[in-house]
Amino acid sequence: MKSVKWCLFNLHFWSVFLDLLLSILVCPVLIAPVIALYCQGLLNVIGVPLVVQVYMLVTVFLVVGGSVVSIVENRYFIIFARESRWKSIRHPFLFLNYVMVFTCYIPLLFHLPDLDYAVRYINETYPSIPLSSFSGPLLVITLDNFYMFITVFIAAFTFVAEVTVFNTLLLYRMRNQTHRTQLSSKTYEMQKKFLIAIFGQISIPTVLLLVPTVYVEFSALYGFSGP
Repeated sequence: MKSVKWCLFNLHFWSVFLDLLLSILVCPVLIAPVIALYCQGLLNVIGVPLVVQVYMLVTVFLVVGGSVVSIVENRYFIIFARESRWKSIRHPFLFLNYVMVFTCYIPLLFHLPDLDYAVRYINETYPSIPLSSFSGPLLVITLDNFYMFITVFIAAFTFVAEVTVFNTLLLYRMRNQTHRTQLSSKTYEMQKKFLIAIFGQISIPTVLLLVPTVYVEFSALYGFSGP
């Protein structure tokens, strides 16, 4: 298991950093169904621009997803693919994953709508949203909710698909090799328990973060602002 310790450390580091961003450093207050927010955290107090805070938040969120992919990919490579073609492909694959992580939201965050126009649009389209009751600077990320939805969907689908593929390959090949006596039943059970433990570790925070994200995205897409 030594080969996976740095992948685990990487996941833990970014998970803790994401928690700090959400609870202390950024403290975002989302306004649904528009894609807008206020930031009430420490970074706002010391004058860090809102767009930088939001970029950090959404990027670290994706880095956590990339870290999960790195763990299951590492397990697959170490156990089954050391001498396969995957050995020469894995580094470009992981590199492209992180390129997507750090560039995915740049087009949105660096082409923000004019704030005065955005506020007028929100007040006219969603008069039930009391923008004046919030304190602090407002950041309207986009008025094109569909484009935001597509961006989030592609990023989330990519990581979910990659984790699913690697987990499926791991379990399938471990089971096959166990039947062929190339992999001992003890090793199979150990790796299986490890994967289950990793799944349990990441499933709870994933659900806690993903469910609100999905709600915000669909409420923005369909203009649902609640009762």
